[in-house]
Amino acid sequence: MRPCLQVATDSPAWARPPLKGIDHLDLLYPTRRRYRGYWENCRLPMIERHSLGIMREDELPGSEAPDAWLGYLRGGSASALRGGFHHNHQDVVTLAQLLLNLQRQ
Repeated sequence: MRPCLQVATDSPAWARPPLKGIDHLDLLYPTRRRYRGYWENCRLPMIERHSLGIMREDELPGSEAPDAWLGYLRGGSASALRGGFHHNHQDVVTLAQLLLNLQRQ
């Protein structure tokens, strides 16, 4: 008998996940192509607001994340890191939603 993993990879291309084998997927360029001229810029907050209806509030801005991490490592509170974790989580959710939106259009 062959291992299950080998059998799974022997399946036809149409039966495999469409992103299998892709280590990195940059959505900035297809998003810029799609929305250039519609909005004032194609930064993530603008994309979230106009394409997905997401308005972020009460989270740690990415520019402040390194200071929060260093503060924690030096014995400070972990409370600031929660905002950073929430921020990163929202980034992943946003990119998944954006991928679906770009696929539909």
